[in-house]
Amino acid sequence: FGLDCPQLKRLAIRILSQTCSATGCERKGVYFSTYT
Repeated sequence: FGLDCPQLKRLAIRILSQTCSATGCERKGVYFSTYT
């Protein structure tokens, strides 16, 4: 997922970070390290 689609990868990261911001999630770094 997202390995050959940089735009899709960026979109997924953006959605995850928006979700984390909305819920006050502090594990954003975990999601970024997972998708990078």
